[in-house]
Amino acid sequence: MIRITSIKISSGYYIFQYAKETAAGGTEYYSLESKDKPRPELITAFLRLKELLLEKFNTLKFGAKYVTVFAVRIKYGDKNCDKYKMTEYKLSGRIDNKESNSCKIETQSIKIELKKEELANEILQELVNEGLLYIRGERAQVSLFEEKAEQISEVDAEDNKFNEGFIMAADTNSRQRIDNKHM
Repeated sequence: MIRITSIKISSGYYIFQYAKETAAGGTEYYSLESKDKPRPELITAFLRLKELLLEKFNTLKFGAKYVTVFAVRIKYGDKNCDKYKMTEYKLSGRIDNKESNSCKIETQSIKIELKKEELANEILQELVNEGLLYIRGERAQVSLFEEKAEQISEVDAEDNKFNEGFIMAADTNSRQRIDNKHM
């Protein structure tokens, strides 16, 4: 099972850190950094982190248009909970003012309530699901790692213009080799 521990968007890069259990019961940690455009659903889920930040820190609502969230870290499991259940998160971002000055912000660890209907559960689960799809190769325009055999239709294979051009080029090339040998 894969557990996403961090997602960050920075300078056009999409950065994912995640943990994966091995067959022997250990845990391996991975990082994926890519400029491949994600599915629009991932961007939508990521943008909802701002909604989560503004819910937890409603004093920021007055300048919501100046607030940007660019990273989330997720912690799983604790003493009272399954190790695969999200229990805490941290958000990182910035606040810009009209003069283009910025202030970096980072929350402390925020506990996730166990209620299924809580906004944090909804937003983070949606983001984690989209992050898993990205890691598995589901991107904006294509699905990586999906094998599709390229098929040539009979019309393409029998395209006379292609065949004639190919035969003429091959014929010209072989004639040049013959002429060079006889010189």
